[in-house]
Amino acid sequence: HKQLLTSHNPNDISELINSNIKFGTELLEVSKQTKVKWFINTGTFWQHFNNEKYNPVNLYAATKEAFEVIAKYYVETSDLVFTTIKLNDTPGPNDTRKKIFNLR
Repeated sequence: HKQLLTSHNPNDISELINSNIKFGTELLEVSKQTKVKWFINTGTFWQHFNNEKYNPVNLYAATKEAFEVIAKYYVETSDLVFTTIKLNDTPGPNDTRKKIFNLR
């Protein structure tokens, strides 16, 4: 059930947009201006509920997808090569499992 996986509260909205859309867009703009060749992004499999092309499980996944849509503009208007690595497991504050990106 998709609804069981969906959770955010109104206080999370600004943080999600700032971290997953605004900050990334600012990085893309600087990358375009400085002629960066490659931009590697991280997305989530939560953007693909039921293995659909796009069906976000939650607002976090929706903001990750929105950033990829914005990135398309930068790819089309520069020589930037943009790719997204979709992670199927993301770390949490008390997660001690080994990850590709270690947050500690």
